[in-house]
Amino acid sequence: MGTKLLLPCFMALLLCGLCLAGSSGKEFVTVFMQNYQKKWDTSLQIHISALHANTKVKVSVPRLNFFQEQTLGAGKGLTIPMPVGVDGSQKSFNTILIEATQEVLVASLNYKPYIADTSVVYLSVTEWGKEYYVFTPPTSAWKVCKEISITNHKERNMVDIYPQLPVWFLGQRYGPGRQMSVELEPYESMQLQSTNDMSGSRVVSRLPVAVSTGHTCTRRFSNCNHVYEQLMPVRSWGKSFVVVPLSFQSKFDSVYVQASQPTKVVMKVGGQDEERRMTAGQTAEFHIQSPNTALITTDQGIQVLYLFNGVQGTRHLLYDPFLMTVLPTDRFCSSYTLNGQANFDNKALFLVRTSDLPGLRFDGAPLPRDARWREVDTKCPSNSPYEVCASSCPTTCQSLSPPLGCKAQCGEGCSCNEGFIMSGDRCVPFSECGCVYSERYYRIDEVFYPNGKCQEECTCSQDGLVNCKNISCGPNEKCKVVDGVRKCQPVGLEVFVVAGDPHYTSFDGVHFDFQGTCTYTLAKGCGLDGTHLVPFSVQVENERWWPAGRRHVSVTQLVELEVYGYTLIMRENTLGILVTMSCPSNSHYEVCADTCNDACPGLSETVKCPATCTEGCDCDIGFLFDRQSCIKAEQCGCYDNGRTYKVECTPAENHHRITTDSL
Repeated sequence: MGTKLLLPCFMALLLCGLCLAGSSGKEFVTVFMQNYQKKWDTSLQIHISALHANTKVKVSVPRLNFFQEQTLGAGKGLTIPMPVGVDGSQKSFNTILIEATQEVLVASLNYKPYIADTSVVYLSVTEWGKEYYVFTPPTSAWKVCKEISITNHKERNMVDIYPQLPVWFLGQRYGPGRQMSVELEPYESMQLQSTNDMSGSRVVSRLPVAVSTGHTCTRRFSNCNHVYEQLMPVRSWGKSFVVVPLSFQSKFDSVYVQASQPTKVVMKVGGQDEERRMTAGQTAEFHIQSPNTALITTDQGIQVLYLFNGVQGTRHLLYDPFLMTVLPTDRFCSSYTLNGQANFDNKALFLVRTSDLPGLRFDGAPLPRDARWREVDTKCPSNSPYEVCASSCPTTCQSLSPPLGCKAQCGEGCSCNEGFIMSGDRCVPFSECGCVYSERYYRIDEVFYPNGKCQEECTCSQDGLVNCKNISCGPNEKCKVVDGVRKCQPVGLEVFVVAGDPHYTSFDGVHFDFQGTCTYTLAKGCGLDGTHLVPFSVQVENERWWPAGRRHVSVTQLVELEVYGYTLIMRENTLGILVTMSCPSNSHYEVCADTCNDACPGLSETVKCPATCTEGCDCDIGFLFDRQSCIKAEQCGCYDNGRTYKVECTPAENHHRITTDSL
């Protein structure tokens, strides 16, 4: 049995003039992340392609006194072996600097005898950003890590990381709500590894940085493989994507979508529409399988990544996983350079307008006439008819003027009718547009807190204006993030007790008795304006206590709770579903338990944590949850492929040698 290394390439061709999808530049800075186990020999390579004649290229690792220079002609390439990468969670000066006198394309290869991946370095330093959201592949093999790298340019910089699950860096543990601040020197990088999923973690820097994501060895349907990819800064995210599946995937591949703010995502696959509402930092997974192409549209910018899940192929061959950034449709181009890798299966997918097929050339020659093409459904939404020459820079609710640097050429697509404007994936009347505040778009009536400290509350009004007022959290509230939203959130709880015939104890501890056989309002939210309380109502119905012969004594026979649009009724002698709850040793009962935040490292691989807290048991201080009980940290085991292994237990793992023959 052998493992085939697959080099993917997705091409989208539109007649929009010569462009290079934003991946060309004169200066790139990158770093190689850890590939599987540290002890295995690694081959690291940088590949450079020149677009113009007489292009001088210089590749260096300044702190190692490593330098190579060469002059390239138009269309010529150069491969340079690199001396070092980064292992483990640490800061490092093993940063690679690529400089050229004219535009070049840069890719990298990280190879070990069993495991390898290649990736385009999409962003030159001029396209770096100050805000990123992390995605890491969730599936793992044994003794492997999710990982990210952050690379700094030529000035000292401060980087803040907001993890979604606990991570460890330089001996310190950082959990949700605890900010990790790291200072990076010029051309210094950092690598952060974790067995926990780091997806949704936010990275913010004082000056622009490059962020890459990866996995030392991820797997689902085949052997595990090292994957890595450069992430896009939030400011470069798009609203329209086309994702083409691989024809030889017999099961499914995964498309991951990430949001940086409240976002509506519509994914069209196989004639079916799937809609999701996402919050800041949330990651959604969609499955895709040939022959169904996926069309993704949103009302806010999103990040999209494609994870090939591997294939158990014919003749006992395996195709191992790879990870790829999916570029938005507004970065489609009419000219591309393809660089194949020796000893790889090199495959390219082309997405082309039907009317432009006669003009498609590959190395100057037309494609064979027997090439098979599959049609993609491009129906337009309501109030937006199809046009042969639609604007490439349409106005939107978020931007009433064309984006800076947008080219004026028209292109095939959908345009809004007169009197309508694009809002996400649909055309709406101008009156339904929301507000733009501090370069972010908010829907009508949406409430937000711009400074992140719950000191100012703003509302997008019907007239498109933002109204703000100074606020402060109440005595029983705390400014924190819940479900991706930072605002004043309630802390603690109070109890109203009804017992006996009947005896009452109010929220503020006052005791009193009251007889009667009517329906009464026990508790209700009143005067909630200016507070963060959710409207609710609790009604009770009393009856005479006939069995005891006490005609002047009443007891409660029904309780009705109305909250969040639901009505819950508890009746006398009606048990419904009765659940008893007892907590195991080293844990205690909580009305709002959140066990996943205090779990053994790696547990998130085998247990899907709820988005909010629920009634249950929380581990005592000093103990961690291992899916069955609360234990000491040093007793935490390992999790692999849905199975749990105790400390010192070694699971069996089959490795297969890589063959370099072609299919």
